[in-house]
Amino acid sequence: MLEKDDVLLNSKEVAEILDCSPDTVNELARKSVLPAFKRQLRGTTAA
Repeated sequence: MLEKDDVLLNSKEVAEILDCSPDTVNELARKSVLPAFKRQLRGTTAA
Protein backbone atom coordinates (compact mmCIF):
# COMPACT_ATOMS: atom_id res chain seq x y z
CA MET A 1 0.00 0.00 0.00
CA LEU A 2 1.27 3.45 -0.83
CA GLU A 3 2.01 5.81 1.98
CA LYS A 4 1.82 9.58 1.76
CA ASP A 5 5.60 9.98 1.61
CA ASP A 6 6.34 7.22 -0.95
CA VAL A 7 8.13 8.39 -4.08
CA LEU A 8 6.92 6.83 -7.33
CA LEU A 9 9.43 5.80 -9.98
CA ASN A 10 8.81 5.22 -13.68
CA SER A 11 10.14 2.20 -15.57
CA LYS A 12 13.26 4.05 -16.77
CA GLU A 13 14.21 5.02 -13.22
CA VAL A 14 13.58 1.49 -11.92
CA ALA A 15 15.67 0.10 -14.79
CA GLU A 16 18.59 2.32 -13.78
CA ILE A 17 18.38 1.06 -10.19
CA LEU A 18 18.12 -2.59 -11.26
CA ASP A 19 20.73 -2.16 -14.02
CA CYS A 20 18.49 -3.53 -16.75
CA SER A 21 16.46 -2.15 -19.65
CA PRO A 22 13.08 -0.42 -19.24
CA ASP A 23 11.60 -3.16 -21.45
CA THR A 24 12.70 -5.78 -18.91
CA VAL A 25 11.16 -3.74 -16.11
CA ASN A 26 7.88 -3.46 -18.04
CA GLU A 27 7.86 -7.20 -18.71
CA LEU A 28 8.40 -7.93 -15.01
CA ALA A 29 5.53 -5.58 -14.18
CA ARG A 30 3.23 -7.35 -16.65
CA LYS A 31 4.13 -10.68 -14.99
CA SER A 32 3.37 -9.14 -11.55
CA VAL A 33 6.97 -9.62 -10.42
CA LEU A 34 7.16 -5.84 -9.88
CA PRO A 35 4.23 -3.72 -8.69
CA ALA A 36 2.37 -1.56 -11.20
CA PHE A 37 -0.55 0.82 -10.87
CA LYS A 38 -3.16 1.73 -13.48
CA ARG A 39 -1.47 -0.27 -16.23
CA GLN A 40 1.77 1.63 -15.74
CA LEU A 41 4.77 0.62 -13.71
CA ARG A 42 5.26 2.69 -10.62
CA GLY A 43 7.84 1.32 -8.25
CA THR A 44 8.27 2.94 -4.88
CA THR A 45 11.52 3.69 -3.14
CA ALA A 46 10.15 1.74 -0.16
CA ALA A 47 9.89 -1.49 -2.17
